[in-house]
Amino acid sequence: MQAATQKTTSVAIDETLERLCYVQGVTGVLIFDKEGGIVNTTLDATEAAKYAASCATLLQRAADAVADERDSLSMLSVRTKKHELLLSRADNGEYGILVVQNPYVTTRQDPHSAKELRKKCERLGIIIPRGADRQEVLELLESEMMKRGM
Repeated sequence: MQAATQKTTSVAIDETLERLCYVQGVTGVLIFDKEGGIVNTTLDATEAAKYAASCATLLQRAADAVADERDSLSMLSVRTKKHELLLSRADNGEYGILVVQNPYVTTRQDPHSAKELRKKCERLGIIIPRGADRQEVLELLESEMMKRGM
């Protein structure tokens, strides 16, 4: 039972990382432990290793700097010339997440726009009811993909 739960959690983490990468400007996501070890990432190994150790230390120091005992660090944003780094960690401090984004990106095609979803449905032979909104099309597509084991 525990192995099934771990597999489900792993799949959920992978899906979340993939979804985050579709956000406009996001170039990579990294989940790391409190020692700076890499848990999961969409970055290349060298870049992930560089960020993991630095981010774990930075988050710990920032959390320690919060003087108010009734408050805690929930998010830290660091902007450089090329990137914006968004950092957060679990309440217990065991894990952290880094989202690296290019703040200068202005446009990116939405892979889940209504038009793109309709095209995907047409390719799969899914009939879309007239007047269906984006959410209904997305639900039809997800349902059909589940049926087909995709």
